[in-house]
Amino acid sequence: MSCLCGPSPRDSAGAPAAVKKDSTVTLKITDKARGFTLEAMKPVATDTNAFDVLRHTVAVTYKTDAGGGLVVTGLCGVTPAKGHAWVASLDGKRWMALGSATITKDAVMEWTTAKGEER
Repeated sequence: MSCLCGPSPRDSAGAPAAVKKDSTVTLKITDKARGFTLEAMKPVATDTNAFDVLRHTVAVTYKTDAGGGLVVTGLCGVTPAKGHAWVASLDGKRWMALGSATITKDAVMEWTTAKGEER
């Protein structure tokens, strides 16, 4: 008979290791010109890539720009009107480096369309 139990995880000082908690991402997507609005909440593991949260929650189309950055071209089957683009904010701050952010706490990810924006 074998035992599947083992010692509790410990940090380098010998104290019990902190248990990673899940975070909740509130995703808000709005295109006023097309009359589209979506809001969803999703529990995710802490330290999850923010762009992965988006693409595993809703349908996303995107391309890479000349510098290798991600440019979202459609969300939930909605493409912005000519001269507009999807722009993102994470916790109220403009989010330009789409592939680099990680979720470390509860967060609000908001996508809107804006005229003349490149991202």
